[in-house]
Amino acid sequence: MPTSPGNAPPGRGCGRWVLLIVSLLCWAGAAWPADARFALVIGNAGYANAPPLPNAQNDATAVAKVLERAGFKVDLRLNASQKQMQEAISGFGARLEKDGIGLFYFAGHGVQIRGHNYLVPVSAEIRREDEVPARAVDVQQLLERLSGAPNRTNVVILDACRDNPFARDPKAGSGGLSALDAPTGSLIAFATAPGSVASDGKGTNGLYTQHLLANIERPGTPIEEVFKRVRLGVRLDSNGAQIPWESTSLERDFSFFPEGPGANRGALAPTLPPPPAVELIARAEIGYDLVRQGKLADAEKQFRLLMGNDHPDVALMGREGLAEVLLARGDATAALKEVGEIIAKAPGRSTAYLIRARALAASGRVQDARPDLQMAAGSKTTADFWWQKSNALVAAGNLQRKDDPKAAAQSYEQALHENPKSVDALSNLAVALNEGGDARRAAALLEKAQALDPADAMTAALLRQVRDSLAEQDDRARQKYIDDTVAELAARFRAPAARPAANADDWTSPALALTVLPFQDNLNASLTGRIGFDGLVQQALVRELQQRGYTVVERKLLDKLVAEIKLGSSELADPDTQIKLGRVFAARLMVSGSLAHDSGGMVSAAYRAIDTETTRVQLVRSERSTGPVDPDKLAAAMADALAKTVKEKYPLKGRIVSADPGSAIINLGRKQGVVAGQSFNVLSRGEPIELNGRVLGYKDSKVAQLTVSSVDELFSTARIAPGAPALEKNQRVIARDE
Repeated sequence: MPTSPGNAPPGRGCGRWVLLIVSLLCWAGAAWPADARFALVIGNAGYANAPPLPNAQNDATAVAKVLERAGFKVDLRLNASQKQMQEAISGFGARLEKDGIGLFYFAGHGVQIRGHNYLVPVSAEIRREDEVPARAVDVQQLLERLSGAPNRTNVVILDACRDNPFARDPKAGSGGLSALDAPTGSLIAFATAPGSVASDGKGTNGLYTQHLLANIERPGTPIEEVFKRVRLGVRLDSNGAQIPWESTSLERDFSFFPEGPGANRGALAPTLPPPPAVELIARAEIGYDLVRQGKLADAEKQFRLLMGNDHPDVALMGREGLAEVLLARGDATAALKEVGEIIAKAPGRSTAYLIRARALAASGRVQDARPDLQMAAGSKTTADFWWQKSNALVAAGNLQRKDDPKAAAQSYEQALHENPKSVDALSNLAVALNEGGDARRAAALLEKAQALDPADAMTAALLRQVRDSLAEQDDRARQKYIDDTVAELAARFRAPAARPAANADDWTSPALALTVLPFQDNLNASLTGRIGFDGLVQQALVRELQQRGYTVVERKLLDKLVAEIKLGSSELADPDTQIKLGRVFAARLMVSGSLAHDSGGMVSAAYRAIDTETTRVQLVRSERSTGPVDPDKLAAAMADALAKTVKEKYPLKGRIVSADPGSAIINLGRKQGVVAGQSFNVLSRGEPIELNGRVLGYKDSKVAQLTVSSVDELFSTARIAPGAPALEKNQRVIARDE
């Protein structure tokens, strides 16, 4: 849908405006330029019958130079007549190729008559408004000419005077050109809001053109981001008198210059000297990058430099950055004080509300944070950077996720619209969609996130999880098995059966199964950030335990059962419920835990294992991530600790089924977690232990050693170490403590 940042107050004198229409259906890769690119650039400055526009020729020449560097074949026309303009437009349309990009740029006078926009040639003899249609060039005709070309990717930039120099009545037609909504797959951008006046700049180029070229020349910058950066820079350099505007319905990615192995950054020296706000914006971006890297002292220096700027908006930008630093240090009280003063001075700043909401949530006042978060994410506030508004919408989705999953997904969609490169928005939307049953779109979103950050371990884990879901969806037989099993388990949970009688063989270890419950996710206490890490840790822990030979209840079965019997997070945290679930699954150990950020900002997992038969807590432990968040590494550390606990407290014990010279078969197999290469001691009853004539027990002696060579489901074959005596059926064996 079209978007607008609002109207700017009108300026003085004859201003100029810019209109950009981008219809993008093709170019999305980093290869440059894979498509054919053609541009027609017209700069009309020396008007005979209208006020001259000296910067129009300079701007057109500068734009042509940048487009040539971006791979366009440019036809530059200066001070063109009506005939020359029409012929150039006709030839330009004829040169466009299928799947290519066409770009038209005009700098000069432009007028609006009865809803139609016209470009004025330098030699036009126009005395009255009714003469304009016959002696100027209709913008609509230009757009129709381009829409009939075989390509479907076209850019039209019109940089023209907003005032109508031919109106007899100052009120008639003097409001500038009429605004346009972007058709599907296009973007329309103005140098200032409709009805306002743009600045020609203090030098030889217009203010808007300076910012436009400075941002076009940033390698890999998506076109939406180009115009968001331009809007911020022009607003700052004009002290708010000029606020660029755009309407967008883009459906594909487009950048003027690529980013990646094919990009030659050294070749992109600025065509024009960058205007002052470019440096200020860069300083703020450096500060926020330093916050993300945890270099808070360096970030504070950058923000304090901005706070000392005379421009009030720049100073507020610096104060917001300082509040971000304070919050990152864990000083929520100081952060609240800072943003409270910002909001009192400038109640329309989105980021200040977001920081306050996060600080309140981090202090345990989540409900108090809701109004601020609504302001941060809503249309009544604006952010300096597009990603800040995106972050506010991600935070809103995180808060909505448990109570209203559909609203959360909508918030993530809006966040992605604000910042198409947001890995957080892509990832969180994918998690929400996967939980809602749309695994295919979730996979597509995660593939895009992975392309943006190939090294991100969490994205890789989420993508693996979603692809597993897709595979299960395609396996109808497995789906029926899961549904039938869940129905049976739910019945057992609601009406538990009597405990089975004890096994007559009290020595042999039964199959020891484990159940890993969903982890409580406290990672989003400050609202922002990624979701789904709890599910990834649970899934990774199941996988790690299975790889170590343990029987683990499938997560799919557990999740569906929890949903079927409607257990919430508070009920799952109850030990009695955990034990009951474990018995339903015939699992000896029930593993549960929670995830949170520690004081150093790292992810920590606190977990425990409960014996469902004895109700004893067998393990209480916590693990801490030591680098970038990686669910697999965290789960591996947890699995190691659980395996050690099982080995110490549940040693494998069994009996010899049969023995031959050199080999033996034992009644333990894959079901009990036996693996090839594992060693067992063979025990023999030794001397009795007596007290007052009563036998209390017997001293066991180790008489032989077995090494497992092959494993079946219920038994294993083992080699007998040399020197062992003859072994007998029913002799006891126990796993060696290695």
